[in-house]
Amino acid sequence: PIGGVFNMIRLDYNRNRTKVSFSREDYNFSYLGQGSIDGASYLLLGVTPKRQDKDLLKGRIYVDPSSYQIRRFEGEPAKSPSWWLKDVHLVTDYGQVGPMWLQTSSKGTADVRWFGTHVMTARDIGYRSEVARLQPAPAKKPVRRPTTAVGVGILRVR
Repeated sequence: PIGGVFNMIRLDYNRNRTKVSFSREDYNFSYLGQGSIDGASYLLLGVTPKRQDKDLLKGRIYVDPSSYQIRRFEGEPAKSPSWWLKDVHLVTDYGQVGPMWLQTSSKGTADVRWFGTHVMTARDIGYRSEVARLQPAPAKKPVRRPTTAVGVGILRVR
């Protein structure tokens, strides 16, 4: 079953025309056992990037054993994103929101040179789903074209 997890994990995004994904192309995966979040049990996988890149992450991911969805990522960038930042640590949570699996929160901690430790937290406090209702398109009104009455020379609009 773990081999299936490796094949299912694929979170793609484009950044500066570079494709980065949680896939075997960019990462080595290792099975670390089981972990729990809020009392629920998850598969715990180690992710190690194959190259030092600020867009790649190293750490652990918690995977739902029934759906193979990623529930949480904990770790740090493979390479520091900036000279200003040291000891960057990231935690990102994902969850079911209506019919979709979305990022629900993130927390980043970093030591900023000369300014100390800073923490950034983002939480989604609510979602609103807008469903378009299918309605028939309004009937098109006939186009009014100016015409002239023959022999009279008066302009009429129909």
